[in-house]
Amino acid sequence: MRAQIIQLCIFAMVASLSGCGFEAEVQTYKVESEQYSTTNDFVHEFALPEFDSPKGWKQTSNDEFSKLAFEVGTGANSARVTVTKLGASIPIAQHVSRWAGQIKLQITEDTTPRDVEWKSFAGHRGLYVHLEGPREAIAGAIVEVEQSLWFFKMRGSVSAVDRHAEEMKEFCNSTKNFPQKKSAS
Repeated sequence: MRAQIIQLCIFAMVASLSGCGFEAEVQTYKVESEQYSTTNDFVHEFALPEFDSPKGWKQTSNDEFSKLAFEVGTGANSARVTVTKLGASIPIAQHVSRWAGQIKLQITEDTTPRDVEWKSFAGHRGLYVHLEGPREAIAGAIVEVEQSLWFFKMRGSVSAVDRHAEEMKEFCNSTKNFPQKKSAS
C-alpha cells in the first residue's frame, strides 16, 4: 500500500513537471458578429404605460406576475388593483373566463357580465369587463399591445369593487403610451 502511494506521488510530480518549460503561442481569433443592443428590449420588458392613479389609491407590493399594485379603500371595502403584462398566446375571452373562475362565477350562456365593452385604450384594442361572483367581483381591462396583453384588474368584495368601479374605469381609460419595441435601425 505504501509503495502505491509513493508511485502515485512520483507520477504526480512527473506529470506536473512535464508541462514546465514549454511555451505555447497564444492565438487570438476575431469573430464577426452582429451589433445588437439589449437596452431597448430591457426597457420594453420592464416599462409601464402612463396613467393617472385615482386619489386615495396606495401603491403596495407586487405579486409574482404584476408590474404594479395598488390597495384601494380600507377594511371590508378594500380591493387590490394590479397591472400585469403577459404574452398574448391565450385569447382575451379565455382570460375573462379565468377571472370568472377566480371569483367563483360560472360562465354559461345565461351569464351576463355586468359591464362588457370593447374599446380603444390609447389606440389599442381592449375589453373592459365587470364580473360579480357570489362574494367577490373583478373589474378591469385587458388590452392588446403588440404580442402582449396588458391586464388592469381590480379584485375585492362585491361591495368594494362596486364602490370603486368608476375609479377603475377612469384609471383604465387614462392609460396612454404603452411601451412598444422600437425597430432596430
